[in-house]
Amino acid sequence: MSTAPMSTASFQRSRSHSLDKSNAQLRADEDERILDRISYTDPMRHLRIDWPHSSIKGTFVIGARAPDLSPPAFDLPRDEITGPNSTSAEFSTRTCTINTTVVVLSGTDDAAPKSAAPLSLRTNPAHVNCHTSSGNIVIAIPHYVGKEPLHIRCETGSGNVCVGIPPSFNGLLSWNTEGGSFEVSPGLRERYMRLDSEPRKRHGTAKISADPSAPAWAT
Repeated sequence: MSTAPMSTASFQRSRSHSLDKSNAQLRADEDERILDRISYTDPMRHLRIDWPHSSIKGTFVIGARAPDLSPPAFDLPRDEITGPNSTSAEFSTRTCTINTTVVVLSGTDDAAPKSAAPLSLRTNPAHVNCHTSSGNIVIAIPHYVGKEPLHIRCETGSGNVCVGIPPSFNGLLSWNTEGGSFEVSPGLRERYMRLDSEPRKRHGTAKISADPSAPAWAT
């Protein structure tokens, strides 16, 4: 999915209300498989990178059961982000590009670190946020099988936004643009349905369904 100048895109994945022990193990196993295939930073519960004059690139791993690092690996996470969310990744720059991959772990393993989020908080959203004043944003979330809702928000003043969502994503998309256009990739069109009673060119809301090939326990 991509949008163009002065664009925002926001995704909200619904939370499944049923999770038995076998499904939890399947989710944990899937987390392990994805981690075996990539090079990444150490998992952390909350991540924030605020580099005003530098591009932000790389692959990062977050999860509700990952540790809260002290001192933080990058910049100090903001209370307004960490408070309502079980896990988060926040990327911000003024004039440069954001090009990142974020793996969000399911948080269903039994051996949680002592510094991990309490169980009550792990039902709160997993949150990924990107902001740049004039650069481009390319964000990929190739994997997510967690039970928490997944919220993704991207905003740029004059650049382009390209968001890659996991096959398990099942939720709402809202977008708006002042001077650009909005496009859905060919692979996503069968899963995409506009919800606006009167579709408009500059903003809209849509429902995205999970990929039919995704296993039921992952959606």
